[in-house]
Amino acid sequence: MVSCSSEDFLDQEENIPAEELQEQLEGPTVTIPAYEMVYMNGQSSNTRLIIGFGETPNQWTEGDKFGVYYQDENIAANAAYTIMKGGTNVSPYTNDAFSMKPNSTYYAYYPHNINGIVTACPVDMRGQVELASGDLSKLVDYHYMNQKFVTDEDGKASFTFNKLTSLLVFQITAPSRGIYTAVNLKATEGKTNFIQTGTIDFTTGNITPEITNDTHNVKLGGNGIALEKGQTITVYSMILPQDFSQERFSLELETRDGVFVNPSLLPGANFEAGKGYSYTANYQAVKTVTLNEFSVYNLTANGMELGHYSGIAKVGDDEYIVIDDQQNGHGLTHFKIGINSASGQVAAAYKYAVNDNEPKIKHFGEAVTFNPKTNTLWAAYEGDQIIKEYSLMKDTRTGNYVAEATNRQLSIPSIFGTSFFEQRNGFDALTYSPNTGLFWATTDIPAKGDPERTLRVQSFTTDLQPAEQYLYVVDEPAQSSIITMQNNVSAMLALEDGRLIVVENEAYLTATYDVDIINKLYLVDPFKTAANGTLQKTELLRIQTDSDNQAVYEGICFGPKLDNGKQTILLLTDSNGGRNYLNKTTNDYIKVLTIE
Repeated sequence: MVSCSSEDFLDQEENIPAEELQEQLEGPTVTIPAYEMVYMNGQSSNTRLIIGFGETPNQWTEGDKFGVYYQDENIAANAAYTIMKGGTNVSPYTNDAFSMKPNSTYYAYYPHNINGIVTACPVDMRGQVELASGDLSKLVDYHYMNQKFVTDEDGKASFTFNKLTSLLVFQITAPSRGIYTAVNLKATEGKTNFIQTGTIDFTTGNITPEITNDTHNVKLGGNGIALEKGQTITVYSMILPQDFSQERFSLELETRDGVFVNPSLLPGANFEAGKGYSYTANYQAVKTVTLNEFSVYNLTANGMELGHYSGIAKVGDDEYIVIDDQQNGHGLTHFKIGINSASGQVAAAYKYAVNDNEPKIKHFGEAVTFNPKTNTLWAAYEGDQIIKEYSLMKDTRTGNYVAEATNRQLSIPSIFGTSFFEQRNGFDALTYSPNTGLFWATTDIPAKGDPERTLRVQSFTTDLQPAEQYLYVVDEPAQSSIITMQNNVSAMLALEDGRLIVVENEAYLTATYDVDIINKLYLVDPFKTAANGTLQKTELLRIQTDSDNQAVYEGICFGPKLDNGKQTILLLTDSNGGRNYLNKTTNDYIKVLTIE
């Protein structure tokens, strides 16, 4: 028997350097190597990053397990070895599975998988989750490593793992406030797919693929991560090493409502094991937008009665819902508009009733938009300052659409309330983007107390709550005018990348006592604004009409795609039922534009 003092025992809670710890324990050690980071776009010098396991990032955690096996006349069990000390990337481990023989060759791998065969293990890169910005803890199940090592005369060994995976790091700036649920990296060239499942040989590191997909997915948080506009999030994920040098990637940022697609494609690379590849994305649109006037169709001259058409939404191949600001009830009308897919000309247009059970009172419907995901219409009423939802169905007997109020409305901020607007002023423009899942609305004139010509543009998420609010300044009236009769915003259209086309109308009396009407279409980017939150405008198109051919365009929506692949946009005028300035004749028109 030998007596000893308490000083001879190692305090496992002491913060002891790894080298001293190894000497005191007289045991083997295993090291996690760092990733060499490669910055792919918009970043500077390379660095190194150590990825750890368990609940604490960047280091071993006490209790982490890796597997060890050897192969000679007999094959040892696929057994787990346990890390003894956390808090560093270098740690001793215990021989809790079997004792290693002296001067023998062994193979180690991480993470230990009791279901794997001795020399290979199934891998599954699906189901990755980033709990919070920069969180590394959930990479443990995807951080595959291996090493071949030889024990010394005492059956001990110290070794550094080889990494078998590649690390992807995304620095993403949120384009809007919202709940973000996933990040998708999608190969767009169709030349290489991500290996999602397969087996990896821990002796050689070779991968045998089973399931592949063109998209690599990382979920955000348990139920998403809340981000403010301009807030940056760091997302980590693992992939198996593959040569993507012939690929370009689209980076999608999912929300509860839709998907933001990064406007710039990201470069691919030959993703090597043990290297990390970092990308940045801010989701600001970069493509140039061009509008071209294509054709115009006179509804009135072709037999359609004059109306007070204030908004239009595409709901089918050649079917549209139009809202009339003088019609009782919901104010909705069904239009069928046939457009020649080769020439882009409107061949014919017809109008039908939309049935409803709304009270037959006037609400001054000014704008309408369609959500194809829910097959519902949303209509804005300036008399009540509400934006409400309608289900849309077809009566099988008559073929007419039936619109029924769902009792769901957007939650309108108080600044847009009826006390800030006269009854015939208020919400005049409404649009919805199925891509981003955002509604956008604005009024035709400023709210009481706001600066002259300054409107508020408000976005809403599909949970009906307001998101971001911006300022929009309407142009100053034409200098040649004697009197300005109209100068406002009448419509908006949300593009796929989140930008908006805004329609401004100006009607004024000239020095020669003629009425000129200018319809101006502007491009604005809600995710890129001036310091005070004012939207910056880029003029796309100017349509000027004189008093013999008055046309105030108050409706805008996407039309069909033409045979040449070009996307059309339809503009619809409001003739005020034939009322005009200076007793000049006016009609209703559909103008076809193409967008590039």
